[in-house]
Amino acid sequence: MIKKLNIFTIAVSFVLMALVIALGYFYLEGWKNQRTVNNDTQSKQMLLTLLDYAESQATHQAEEVASQMADGFDSFSDETLKYKIRLIEKANPMFSYAFFAFPDGRVLKSDGYIHGFNAKKSQREYYVRGFGHAESGFVTQPYKNASGGTSVGIVAAVQKSNKISALLVIIIDPLSLMPETGNTFVMSQPNGDVYLADGAVKAWIGKNIFEIKPDFKQISVGDKPFMHQSPDGEWFSVTKNTLENGNIFWNLTNQEEAVHLSDAILYSILLISVFYMSANAIVLFIALRRELRHMPQTVSVIHDMSQGDFSAKAIPSSANELDIINEAVDTLQNEISKIVRVSEQSMDELAQNQRNITEIVQRNLQHCDQELSAVEQVATAATELSSTAADVAMNASHAEEATSGAMDVITASSETLKRSEDITQQVRTSMLESTGTVNELRIHSEKISQVIEVINSISEQTNLLALNAAIEAARAGSYGRGFAVVADEVRALAAKTQQSTVDIQNIIQQLQAQSRKADESMQQNSGLMEEANAISDELSAAFQSIAEKIATVSEINTLVATASEEQSSVTQDISKQIEDISHIVHINQEDTTKTSQFNNDISQLTQQLANELSFFRMKQG
Repeated sequence: MIKKLNIFTIAVSFVLMALVIALGYFYLEGWKNQRTVNNDTQSKQMLLTLLDYAESQATHQAEEVASQMADGFDSFSDETLKYKIRLIEKANPMFSYAFFAFPDGRVLKSDGYIHGFNAKKSQREYYVRGFGHAESGFVTQPYKNASGGTSVGIVAAVQKSNKISALLVIIIDPLSLMPETGNTFVMSQPNGDVYLADGAVKAWIGKNIFEIKPDFKQISVGDKPFMHQSPDGEWFSVTKNTLENGNIFWNLTNQEEAVHLSDAILYSILLISVFYMSANAIVLFIALRRELRHMPQTVSVIHDMSQGDFSAKAIPSSANELDIINEAVDTLQNEISKIVRVSEQSMDELAQNQRNITEIVQRNLQHCDQELSAVEQVATAATELSSTAADVAMNASHAEEATSGAMDVITASSETLKRSEDITQQVRTSMLESTGTVNELRIHSEKISQVIEVINSISEQTNLLALNAAIEAARAGSYGRGFAVVADEVRALAAKTQQSTVDIQNIIQQLQAQSRKADESMQQNSGLMEEANAISDELSAAFQSIAEKIATVSEINTLVATASEEQSSVTQDISKQIEDISHIVHINQEDTTKTSQFNNDISQLTQQLANELSFFRMKQG
């Protein structure tokens, strides 16, 4: 146990130490970053202020010189101007040389005009800004001079009444603008060409900063300081700033003090944490060994109790929380002894009650068997009664269906008979109309016979006329030959007409004979239709009587079917209730059987519990 507590304590100490170191690290990183930013800001502000001051001083001095020469400048000879240039060059050691640039682009130095060069045509910066934009008192962009170094120009306008006569350009070394401050900085053009540097990086002048330090390409304006370590191991913070003229100001601030101070504090926190953890572990180990010196005796007593030995054993006092545990163990021994004695008495009473329950359960099982047998007999009788009632109801229902079918057939037959009567009446009417039509046909046939007789008489007369015409034609000789031919044709036509008349007369006679027969047949059919109507009336009365009888039988069948269905429903309800009772009896029988089984299980558990209680060994009181 002591080992586990020590391990736990050491683990917790490690976690706390790691947490303290992590918090210290993050705090120191924040402090270091803030101090880096502050140092960079102070250095940058100081350098930029000095640069602005130096440039303003230089431009102010140039403007004073230009202002002094403004009066009468146009009347000065070239020799006078060259003399003044030499005076300007000697006036300040930082001035490399000076010259005048005129509006026409000519450039005058101390040794004369520069031949083959025109500032206007070359569009030099000082010319464009001075004459084109009318600026004065400004510093030009740095450029490489003839010796390979870097120079800048201080430009001031020589003007009077807003008329620029010339530009005074003083060439200086950019490094001369900045006094010695001990700070490290770099000024470069946007492409990285360095034209001004001081401190440890003065050797970078004339080189490209991105070639010297490629990692500076990832620095942007406004970024937090970029930490950079020099080859000799010193730490610098680097920031990128854009000047008003578009060039880049690189501020390199020495952060060696902040880095070393942060590391020293972090190492101190680590050493203090290790010392505290070690001391805490040692003190805890000694304290635990002293406080838990009687723990083995307590463990021994509890082990004996686990083996069933509850004999009282004295444990020395530890003067700490272990005494509470020892008192609890002693109380536990006494309480368990009481519980075991009471449990043994309860077990004896429980065993006797179990035997009584077993006898009662056996009697209940016998009664359940008898009840189940009686219920099954009643259920069988109720089922048979229900089946008989259902058969009666079914037969009555079938009889009702048959009666309804017969009633439907009789109704349909009555309707069919009625339709037959209607059709017979229509046939009788039609036959009467046909009889009239046949009579009219016979009358018209007789009229046709009279017309035929007239036609026949006309044919005979025509034949006689044709014969007379033929005789007259024969008398006429050759002159009547054509007329004879016509007479022959007329006679032949009259013969055919007479023959057709005879044929029509024969047909008319046959038609009249058939008309008389049809009239007689119609008269007979009319009599038969009268008899059929009488028979139909008798059948209709018979069907009406049958329908009334069948309706009476249907009502009786309906009453029988309804009563049988009610009896069957009641019988089924009785059968259902009996089945429910039978089911309940079955459940009671099963529950009683289960109760008996559970009682047996309880008896076994009681015996098992008695065996388990025998495990406890106690002093007999």
